Amino acid sequence: DYLNRIVTRRAVVFFISDFQAPDFSRALAVSGQRHDVIAIHIRDERERVLPNIGRITLEDAETGDQIEINTADRKTRALFMDAVHGRETELSRTLRRNNIDAIALQTGKDYLPALRSFFKQRERRIGVR
Repeated sequence: DYLNRIVTRRAVVFFISDFQAPDFSRALAVSGQRHDVIAIHIRDERERVLPNIGRITLEDAETGDQIEINTADRKTRALFMDAVHGRETELSRTLRRNNIDAIALQTGKDYLPALRSFFKQRERRIGVR
């Protein structure tokens, strides 16, 4: 909403996020209709795999809510992985549905080769403007 209020003409918009917030899809849909949006998904493997280290307390950084889980339990780790894959699948659907180009970058890895490749492919697909 903020973007569309301050940028009134069509623009190339880079949406850089880990996409963990649950309500990003509406903002992407609205922005994608008005602008050429490129989603840059920042991924951290430590947020995608639950380590087998026993009982831990997790805290939501935004709300402060806490929950204790047993990471030694295979079912818990499997449910966590299913949730991660579900969020990633939903993100991919939202981006495709709104014709938004996307690239995923890993923290701790060199991002330049991935960005070069992404923009070369994008240039071939849409042509030079």
